[in-house]
Amino acid sequence: MPLTEYKTYWHRLRAMSPAEAAARLRGHLAARWSRRLAGRPAPALEALLASPVQEPAALLAAARTRRLFPFEQEPPARPGEWFAARWPAGHAGLLAAAGRAADRRFTLLSSVLEFPARIDWHFDPLAQRSMPLSHWTAIPYWRPGCCPGVKEIWELNRHQHFVTLGQAWLLEGEERSARALLDQWQSWLDDNPAGRGINWTSMLELGLRLISWSWALALVKDAPQLTPGFYGRLLVSVHQQAEQIAQHLSRGSSANNHLLGECLGLIHAGTFFPELKRAPAWRERGFALFWKELVRQVHPDGVIKEQSTGYQRYLYDYGTLAIIAAAAAGESVPAAALQRLERMADFTAALIDEAGSLPQIGDGDDGQALLLDPARAGGRTTAGGESASPWRDLLGSAALRFGRADFKALSAGFSPALFWLHGAAAADAFGRIPAQAGPRPALRLFPDGGYAVLRSEWEAVRSTGLFDAGPLGLDAMAAHGHADALSFTLTAAGEPLLIDSGTYQYRGEESWRRYFRGTAAHNTVRVAGRDQSGILGPFQWGHRAEARLLTPGEAGGRLSVAGEHDGFRRLGVLHRRRVAVEKGLWVIEDELAGTGRMLVELFWHLAPCQWTMPAPDRVEARFERCHLSIRLSGPASLQLQVVEGAMEPIQGWFSPRFGVKKANPVLCINTDEALPVHIMSEFRIEPAAGRSIPAGDEHV
Repeated sequence: MPLTEYKTYWHRLRAMSPAEAAARLRGHLAARWSRRLAGRPAPALEALLASPVQEPAALLAAARTRRLFPFEQEPPARPGEWFAARWPAGHAGLLAAAGRAADRRFTLLSSVLEFPARIDWHFDPLAQRSMPLSHWTAIPYWRPGCCPGVKEIWELNRHQHFVTLGQAWLLEGEERSARALLDQWQSWLDDNPAGRGINWTSMLELGLRLISWSWALALVKDAPQLTPGFYGRLLVSVHQQAEQIAQHLSRGSSANNHLLGECLGLIHAGTFFPELKRAPAWRERGFALFWKELVRQVHPDGVIKEQSTGYQRYLYDYGTLAIIAAAAAGESVPAAALQRLERMADFTAALIDEAGSLPQIGDGDDGQALLLDPARAGGRTTAGGESASPWRDLLGSAALRFGRADFKALSAGFSPALFWLHGAAAADAFGRIPAQAGPRPALRLFPDGGYAVLRSEWEAVRSTGLFDAGPLGLDAMAAHGHADALSFTLTAAGEPLLIDSGTYQYRGEESWRRYFRGTAAHNTVRVAGRDQSGILGPFQWGHRAEARLLTPGEAGGRLSVAGEHDGFRRLGVLHRRRVAVEKGLWVIEDELAGTGRMLVELFWHLAPCQWTMPAPDRVEARFERCHLSIRLSGPASLQLQVVEGAMEPIQGWFSPRFGVKKANPVLCINTDEALPVHIMSEFRIEPAAGRSIPAGDEHV
């Protein structure tokens, strides 16, 4: 084992309490002991049933009578015609996606896979090899070089395309879709015996797979290709996966969004496979822990404690799916959980722009809890302004759930996803929600999460700034947080101007993970070449910056908000930033308070654009719909440089989606003066029409 791995384990151990460390040791020993049981035959179906006398044919017949999902209740007489009439493009897109899945062609994050015959469920597209069918405890996928494409493997094995194939069957009765779904399902059961292989290593992935299976079965259960024999095998695998989750839940310092996904898997196994003997126990444990964790993991103002917009959507969707399962099981939903979900939608509504996009904050892996509309796959918006609109669907669903006109106004209307989540009858309910909502406020504060959202409109250009003075992340690990205290992003007319650099990858080359998590990849300040929070590993931190919002203000039409953090306290430096906006002019003032002489660096990450530097203190940038003029002022030693696609050191890269990195211009400002240091950045936004870039060396 390399020294770096020992260090990782040591830092990981430091994040645990003594009780958690002891519990993990017991769990590790039990997992190692379970290797001795590997190779044992699967349990007999009869031993797993609540009523053992039932034959598979009777079990399947009972499953076909259940109508537990919203889309099954009061369905249209001719669902395909009804769906196509409402969403012709969505209907065509869904059938096309089902065709690709039937042909075993998949786009998985940054990889495109095509299997000419049988799917290799263990194939790593990055390493171009198959992972062995070893016991799950003997696959160290986290080690460099072991399984670089583990995310892509897991993405395929979430079986979210099973839902797409099931939808095609339900809407059009396509025999090809039903046959492809069941053939692929059968091959997975054949090739993934319990406890063996990469697809049994992550309890979250088992949970997400059980969610997909529950929905896919409901969609395809009336297909004649579905046989009692297959259904019996399916029940055995559901039991095995639910038991694996129940025995290895993410607890202690690992209790983040993974735990919620695992609990939701237990909820689905216990609710939608009630013929299994252990179903009541899974359901009870899953619901009890899920609602408690949802409330714990979300701030009262609706910001998730992982400080990530990508995982914000995961958690909201988890909540929606849990509510659907609760209705099917006759369970109540705690008022505190509903309140958190409404506040989460509030935060989403505050951030969403005209293109239906949210800025990237923290980590994000482009996944989703459940794929109901293939057009929404992925879900993170590129810095170039391309928008898949799962956020609009989230707000549409929240409008139905909470009767909110403001959510409806920002949604995509009654979309295909809302049909699957709420049923056909919900279309009328959606129509009854008032169509108009008031103007969006110029300032929204989320004090628990530490965010301020400012809006301005000038010369018919609407701009939105997001100021981040929040915590690093959730609990001791803060696994998905970035060293981005006091960062600022800016959009105008639905177009990103100043961007967060994104995530790129979780495992792989350490230098890239460090860059995308580090301070220099964000629109904030670095002192003496140090990150605000100390990076110790791909999901670990040492010292942590503590940030806080200060009292906002408004004077003479100028709106402002401020914050500060102590991430450079070891250097005796306090960073304070003030953001103000008036008539399309955004002014950011950075103050570095302290003593001594140190290197101060300020970074402004631009979305891809044309840019020039017509003067030593100015940069002009032209985007598709906006023109951005940037002017800097500060100490006499202030120097400006635009860096794009640099490797030593890494700078000028952003990740529009997981697994992909592209070059982008970054304005790097530095000064080496005695503290205190004060730097002012001015950003003026104007419509692009009729504007040309001032003379200078033009860059595209």
